[in-house]
Amino acid sequence: MIVAREVPLNELVRRLAAWEKSLAQIRKDLKMRKEIWDAAMEDVEELEKMALDAKEERRKKKQERRDEKIRKKLQKQQEAIAKRNLASKNAEKTAEKKEGEKKDAEKKDGDNKEGEKKDGEKNSETKFVEKETQKDPKPEKSDKSSTDDK
Repeated sequence: MIVAREVPLNELVRRLAAWEKSLAQIRKDLKMRKEIWDAAMEDVEELEKMALDAKEERRKKKQERRDEKIRKKLQKQQEAIAKRNLASKNAEKTAEKKEGEKKDAEKKDGDNKEGEKKDGEKNSETKFVEKETQKDPKPEKSDKSSTDDK
């Protein structure tokens, strides 16, 4: 059972004023703590955003390094392919050149063989030219000698 005791009114007013003052101080502290909390949360959000940006930046750099490695690898492969193609073209050109030289050599050999018979005889054109050269000097000498004699 609660026993009510008589408290003077001025004492009650003083206590109420102290409680109101204390309550106002508590509200002020809570308001300040809430502001601090909000500022801290803003900082945390900003830090989280910065962390995500940094993480994204690292990911981008890592991807760029991968892409660069891939580009270099592809470039090396393309250069190797180009070298092989060039070597192949050069080999083809060399083969064509050798084939052409071989054909030219065969053609020259064929011309040389045509000029000479297998038995060692001279062909008819060569004989004809030799006969003409042999006939020309003899008649001239005979003509001169016959005119000299006359």
